[in-house]
Amino acid sequence: MSAERVLLLDSDPASAALIARGFSSFGVEVKAIDAVPEGAPVSDEERPALMIVTDRCEGGSGLDAVRAMQALAPDVPLVYAPTFAAPRTQRRALEIGAAAVVDQPCELSELLSVSSRWLENSMADAHAS
Repeated sequence: MSAERVLLLDSDPASAALIARGFSSFGVEVKAIDAVPEGAPVSDEERPALMIVTDRCEGGSGLDAVRAMQALAPDVPLVYAPTFAAPRTQRRALEIGAAAVVDQPCELSELLSVSSRWLENSMADAHAS
């Protein structure tokens, strides 16, 4: 079984490392980036199973990053993980294409649980036990 891949947009190295460790315990590879990549959409060979976007990113707001990441890979589910976002901001993220919103700070288990919807069933099974 090949590893599932998550693309994480988070400019805080400590936060990105924590999230990556949590996912790696379920065999999920995390590629962390600190800014929205410029250029062409994500290639098929680099396509993640899921994108996670925090509001800690270079060059704009979290909602700007959601829009930009959706444009790079419109068919890849995206979880928006803002810090203390107002309900209006959470609704807006869903309106512009986020599949789910997980407000931070949160337990890593909550982010893993929400993300497991779009990752291999084995992650969901392992997380439930």
